[in-house]
Amino acid sequence: MAQRFSAEFRTNWAQTRVFDYLADFRNLPEWHPAVRAAELTTIDPFVRNARHLVKASIAGRRIEAEIITAELERPTLLIATAENAAAATTDRFDVEQLPGGEVSVTYRTELRLKAPLRVIGPLMVPALTSAWGDAVAALEREFADAWTPV
Repeated sequence: MAQRFSAEFRTNWAQTRVFDYLADFRNLPEWHPAVRAAELTTIDPFVRNARHLVKASIAGRRIEAEIITAELERPTLLIATAENAAAATTDRFDVEQLPGGEVSVTYRTELRLKAPLRVIGPLMVPALTSAWGDAVAALEREFADAWTPV
């Protein structure tokens, strides 16, 4: 069973600035509270198949995963995947230029737990939703100079 979360926000940052910030996963420790470190392991973060090694701490467990940029259409679409022995995730960012200068960002994430964690998946929903909400709140702080919640 997959766990899903989505959020939308608006900012006055330039569309390419927003996209580039999100696409360079070395920025993850600045806005995702579970991520402790993120290292680019390929040459360019702004291409399809760019790879980042991420170290995180979730529920007291240290986790490593490789994030792979699966799709990248600068400056509008970013899809990244990550997988380790316990779970697989897909994150999608749609970055849309709106009339009047604002930029809308829609963030969607899906987590698929692997056995044996799949059994406890439904029990994890509140914690996962809280963690994803904390990540969005941190993005809000990052884009604070021009942030408008939707």
